[in-house]
Amino acid sequence: MAYMIPETIRSSATAGERLLFRTMKQVLPDDVIVYYVPEIHGRRPDFVLISPEFGMAVLEVKDYTRNTLFQLNKDEWTLLTSCGTHATVKNPALQAKEFMFHIKNVLEKDKALVHLEGKYQCGFSEKAFEKEGLPYYWLTETTESKRNYDRSAEVVTISTIDSSKGLDFRAVFIVHLDMLPFLLETDEEREASLLYIAMTRAQEYLCLTYSGESAYTRYFAGIADERKKKLLQDRLS
Repeated sequence: MAYMIPETIRSSATAGERLLFRTMKQVLPDDVIVYYVPEIHGRRPDFVLISPEFGMAVLEVKDYTRNTLFQLNKDEWTLLTSCGTHATVKNPALQAKEFMFHIKNVLEKDKALVHLEGKYQCGFSEKAFEKEGLPYYWLTETTESKRNYDRSAEVVTISTIDSSKGLDFRAVFIVHLDMLPFLLETDEEREASLLYIAMTRAQEYLCLTYSGESAYTRYFAGIADERKKKLLQDRLS
């Protein structure tokens, strides 16, 4: 049984929120903490889950039905109201994602929660670019980050694979190939698809780096060996 904060759900909660609250309380294991509508620096996501197994998850609950949904896209949903008019709301998946980045940014300010040194230290790229005087931009999946991103700017863009979708760069560097499979991916096909997306962002140059061995590094090393053999055969023939 999950640990719920608060222990009971408020009477003004929607039917969907009440159903999900009861279900998570009964089904999730004891080591999962579920926050219902927590106030986090001015934001109030519906549910925030914290678990030693999957980390953090943000859930947004909408009591929509098939008849309610009129038109959907990745940014906005158009709903048909009871009055017969249309109302546009933010895509709940995008809303949950923005909440997640907001929480991450808040937690990063607490040094007790951040690896300041070592393998999982996150600021090494920023420090390296600043030391060399190289301008850079962190591209995240938030609407604000994408809106402020200037494609024509001559900067080093640091991005997740999902954030880079739809963009092209003259040169792409995919670092720590040996860290794949991605820690949060359990679907091998999606994982391979993500790597393909990252590689095809490159227009002219693609650089893959790794410091250890994995299924991916062995695969690409095999391709490189075959390429070397072919080049050698071409030169000798």
